[in-house]
Amino acid sequence: MEEGNGPKNDKIPEIGATEMRHETRNNANDVKENHQSITQDHNSSNERIPNSSTLDHATIEEREIDEKARKGVVVKVKEDIRIDYIPRHKPNEHMKYKRQQRQMNKEKDRNRTLSPEEMLKFTYEETAMMPNVSNALYYKDIPPEFLVEDPAKFIWDRPDAMIPEWMKDYFRWHRWKRSTWKDQMASPILSNSTNETADDWWKSERWMISQCLMSQDRKKCGGTADRLKPIPTLIRLAYEYKRILLIRWTRPAPLEEFLLPPAGGFDWRVPQCMVDVIENPDNGKRLTTYKSIVNYLVGGMTLIRVRFQHSTPGQIYDDMVFKGTPKDDDKYQFGFEAVFSRVWKVVFTPALPIQAILKSSLTNFGLVPNQYVASHLRALYAVDTRETELIQRFTENALACATQIFPGVPIFFASDSMVALQHARESNEKEIHEDAFSTKLRVVTASETITPPASPESNEIGSNSSASTSVSEPWHLDSFLGPVEKFYDTFVDLYLLGMAGCVTYNKGGYGHWGMLIGGHSQCQMRQALIGHKIRNKTAAFCKFRVASGDNKNTVASFNKRHPSAFGRDDIETGPLFLPPME
Repeated sequence: MEEGNGPKNDKIPEIGATEMRHETRNNANDVKENHQSITQDHNSSNERIPNSSTLDHATIEEREIDEKARKGVVVKVKEDIRIDYIPRHKPNEHMKYKRQQRQMNKEKDRNRTLSPEEMLKFTYEETAMMPNVSNALYYKDIPPEFLVEDPAKFIWDRPDAMIPEWMKDYFRWHRWKRSTWKDQMASPILSNSTNETADDWWKSERWMISQCLMSQDRKKCGGTADRLKPIPTLIRLAYEYKRILLIRWTRPAPLEEFLLPPAGGFDWRVPQCMVDVIENPDNGKRLTTYKSIVNYLVGGMTLIRVRFQHSTPGQIYDDMVFKGTPKDDDKYQFGFEAVFSRVWKVVFTPALPIQAILKSSLTNFGLVPNQYVASHLRALYAVDTRETELIQRFTENALACATQIFPGVPIFFASDSMVALQHARESNEKEIHEDAFSTKLRVVTASETITPPASPESNEIGSNSSASTSVSEPWHLDSFLGPVEKFYDTFVDLYLLGMAGCVTYNKGGYGHWGMLIGGHSQCQMRQALIGHKIRNKTAAFCKFRVASGDNKNTVASFNKRHPSAFGRDDIETGPLFLPPME
């Protein structure tokens, strides 16, 4: 196109499409050579143009200039045309190669015949087939003396326990099974028995062991909530598939160091005669996913060792209990959150050292069960550290949320971060205001400043580093090995959360677990999640609330609406903790 085809302008030169395209390429190459980043004043996504062999990262405006030039229209070119070079992220060639290899291997495995050695991974001996009898009949087919209700002796028979009938049947059957083990070990081997020696008596039983063993679970077991929060779901699975449920820990220590069966409760402890059987990895199968656990529970394998971890164990429980069954069949047939505190009281009570610490903490802090609010902040979920200012900001939010659900009462604060604990301590006696009212916060924390071992090579699980570290955070059950006393704080904080009238929490299962133990599912609040993008901070963060004439909750009215699962060691409310089983 010739220059003279349109009106001339001395100030703005007129160029054709070819010259314009050439200038565009030069500008783009200059940007590539200087490695300039994307400009911040990119106001529209339409300005980004994908790679093109013809336009070389030209903008939409430049493409319009080319189009007009081809049609014979004279265009005016701006002097400050910017070419925004958008670098493309290079794909990881190594990961791409690995994905291709995995896909190729899958294709080969589909038509490959497994060797006898490989088949052993999928075959097992069935020595304890599931009886083809309904649960309603199976769990009643035991000696009559084990079916007798005795509220004075067994917790599940007490009127205030409110345990579902199917669970009572399982507890009675489980108690009878434990009474038969000594007889089975002493009895001779029958000619038609699959057991070879008297030591193989266990092969005729159907076991389900919830385990965390140092010898078999070195990589991961999860925290306390991961391991024990699904306990009602495990009981239901054991009931459905006629399994004997037991719990066995050796990492970081036996569970009996922290929790024990209460007197008259459910005895989940592994007998000494079964310890070596469970420790032998060749016996039974270790399973970790819900689907695989269910698939093997129904079969005839005698020993199923599970490390059950699930983000929503309550949903699984409710599905198994209520699916196809009307809720009014059993007056005590509650959902997961409602039944949890009742089941927990039948299954667990704190070990005596932890009971002593808890009673001392309540006295020293001036806390009364059900007359304070608890706040838990998981600040270091899946990370080693966060900015101090960020943790402090979310600590203040956790305290503010506590005043929202129960203003005017003491706040017990727990966290996995020493920064958060220290900031909460400093907030004690802090004056807060709301409208014309003001008051002072009362904040207490139980966790002490703990420094784990300086040699992670010998004490921290899974560490290959020989360099010393200084960690000042509370100990996590899945992270360190050390003296048993170092892990007491985990269970002390847990019970102090459970004994609160209301609980507020953010991330992870620990705070929610504490609320479940206390049975206050109707008095809880979820905080803003640290580490997540918050679009509306005004709506996400809590504001401090002061007890006034309009919103003041009296302790008496609150206790009436939200009865506590814990007594106060008096005649009216009963004992704070049940004594451990012998």
